[in-house]
Amino acid sequence: MLHVKNGVPVLALICLLGACAAPADGPQAEPPFASGSSLEATAPESASPAVPAEKAPPKGGAKVEWPTLEESMAAYAEVLNGSRNARSDEGEIPFEDLFNRTEDGEFYEWEKYAFFDMNGDGIPELHLSTGHGNSYEIYTYYNQEVMLWYRGVDYNYPLENRAMGYIRYGAAPTHMDYQYRVLDFWGDTQFYIEFTKGDTDENGIYDERDDYIYKGKWISKEEWDKLTEPYLAVKPADLCWKPMRNDTP
Repeated sequence: MLHVKNGVPVLALICLLGACAAPADGPQAEPPFASGSSLEATAPESASPAVPAEKAPPKGGAKVEWPTLEESMAAYAEVLNGSRNARSDEGEIPFEDLFNRTEDGEFYEWEKYAFFDMNGDGIPELHLSTGHGNSYEIYTYYNQEVMLWYRGVDYNYPLENRAMGYIRYGAAPTHMDYQYRVLDFWGDTQFYIEFTKGDTDENGIYDERDDYIYKGKWISKEEWDKLTEPYLAVKPADLCWKPMRNDTP
């Protein structure tokens, strides 16, 4: 078993956060509302409400010990250098289950991490985009544990309003799959929608002759554009990704 010897100083992580991440209170963009008739989607009023930690709902009725920014970043640093295990509801998640490495113990180029506040409490979550199971994972720190907050796939990406987006390009025929997911303070899904467009004639253009699917129903291009525009208009969050290295400073 390989042991990680790289250290990730807390000060370096906080400096990285200040230089690259969104402001602590996060962007305040409202989530989209789809329009339409029978296909109308009703999204929650906010993607992930900005809630002060002391007013956040308890998870499972348990008492929560709210951390400071410094405590959270120190815990994330320990996860990144392998001296602390993360946790999920099923148990501990050792470092070896977070990342893939070569036979020489080096990290692959796609193993990376970033910080972005997803639940609006002013403390960023740890984001991991790894080749381990092609996953996108988000961890938060509370009750003195680094806990799995959300687990998706590498097609996922956080949006500036703290929702989760998803875009996947497919073939046979060429098509694009989209998802939009709203998560609550604890990372549980509160709203989810998916839609697809397919270039059925393979002419390289999405036009009126192609397929457009929204909430499992085939509709016209005009309807699809109108219903999906509010979701597709939300910009990706501006995360500053850093590669995992054995000599990470």
